[in-house]
This record gives sequence, C-alpha cells and structure tokens, in this order.
Amino acid sequence: MKKRKAAFIITGCLLIAGISYGVTYSYLTANDSTVNEFQIGRNEIEVTEEFEPPKELEPGVSFTKKPYVTNTGNIACWVRMRADFSDSKMEDLCEYTINTPTLAGVAGWTEKQADGYYYYTEKLEPGDTTLSLFAGESDNITIKSDAGATELVNFDIIIYAESCGAEKGDTYQKAWGI
Repeated sequence: MKKRKAAFIITGCLLIAGISYGVTYSYLTANDSTVNEFQIGRNEIEVTEEFEPPKELEPGVSFTKKPYVTNTGNIACWVRMRADFSDSKMEDLCEYTINTPTLAGVAGWTEKQADGYYYYTEKLEPGDTTLSLFAGESDNITIKSDAGATELVNFDIIIYAESCGAEKGDTYQKAWGI
C-alpha cells in the first residue's frame, strides 16, 4: 500500500512538473508580430507663377502675373497667400482683380483680409493647384492710365504662401482662425 501511495505521489508530482514545464515553455517562447502601418502626413506646398514683366513702365501698360499654389504634400490643406508690392505707391497705381469665388465659380480667393492675406476658399487635395490669385486670361495687372510718368518706379510684387493641414469638417475660416 505504501508503494502504491508513493507511486501515486511521484506520478502526480511528475504530471504537475510536466504541465508546469509545458506552460512555462509556451509562455516564454510564444511570440506574435504585427506591422504598424502608418504614414506621417506631410503638409507641403509650392508656389509657381506665370510672369511677363512689362518692357517699360508707363501709364496704361498691362502685364501678366499669375501666382498659383500646388499641394505637393500627402494630406489635404488650406492655403493663404500674400501679394506685397515692394513700393506702396505702385500698389496704388496698379489695377488688378482677385480671382474670387463669385468670379471663378465654386472655388477662389477671398478679398484681402485685415491680416493682409488672401484665403483660398476650397480645401486643396494632394496634387491639386489653386486658381491664379489675380484674375484675367492674359495681362491681368495694369498700371493706371492716369498715373503720372514721374510717379512710376521699378517695383516687385512679392508672393508669399502658407498652408495648414485640413481636418475633416473644417472650413478655411476655422482652420486659420478668422
């Protein structure tokens, strides 16, 4: 009887040891792998323009200045642009029209805001390009015909653009805080 009891205890201990070994081995050698697939959003834009400067600065002369913004990133974005004249007197002596939504259709630029920027009213998807800031088929900036020849000086129109990532459901006003 004692031998049977001893055999039973030894068998039980071996059984518990075997199960413990199997569980421990499985726990220590089990592995699982996953691939964390995500892409970092890039908010990037590029400014391009068609520009044909006038041969001479004189009253009534027109020239082409068409700045565009292209979304070169991989996320949708909102765009705003500044067009600063290097000489404020020349800004007053030039006539131009902004490509607003009422002029262009659905999308377009706002009129100049208090902060000096023009805001594009539609979200710019990756690879898309805005309309030109200045409207007109060809020559879209004209020096006023009543400008005095002595008032005219060489000037630049400096184009500067910024973008911010677009979130679902927002508008350009919300995105830019205006």
